[in-house]
Amino acid sequence: FQGPGQGGFQPTRVEPNHQQARYCEGRELRKGRENCCGNRSYDMMTSACCGQVIYDHRQLSCCNHRNGYATLYHAYSENCCDDPAVKNKRGGICEIAEGDISCCNRAVSKHRRRRRWPSTTVLAEEAEVMLNEDGEMLVYNSSNYVEDEWEDEDEEEERREQKEEEEEEEDALEA
Repeated sequence: FQGPGQGGFQPTRVEPNHQQARYCEGRELRKGRENCCGNRSYDMMTSACCGQVIYDHRQLSCCNHRNGYATLYHAYSENCCDDPAVKNKRGGICEIAEGDISCCNRAVSKHRRRRRWPSTTVLAEEAEVMLNEDGEMLVYNSSNYVEDEWEDEDEEEERREQKEEEEEEEDALEA
């Protein structure tokens, strides 16, 4: 892991969020086309601002460390682990090992619950959706009715998660 300043780029102070500047170093900027970064103007179509540094956003990315500083990094070979949406064990920038898709280590191993789709896939052109007398959704695809199994799958997933948690607790007690 590289903390701020340990990689190829130095961190720079992040300016508070503001709307697009009208002027930069006394020069009027074109609205929606240019902005100001570190007292220098840049074209917003190809460039962006990371702290006080202008960079080509097609080649690099910006890692906001959420401490008032930001650092450029190579998004195809490195990760920024200071993402506010994900809780990682460490922050900073890390290098992705060949064959991996990430190098950030999650602090919590819980998975987000996702709603599953019914187990039978039917093409929309071939299907009719109806409700039975109990209000359950039925899908008719010219050969049979298929009941929606979302509730059963949710209950099954909860049982599986509960069993995994119990096994983890047992392993922790044994260790």
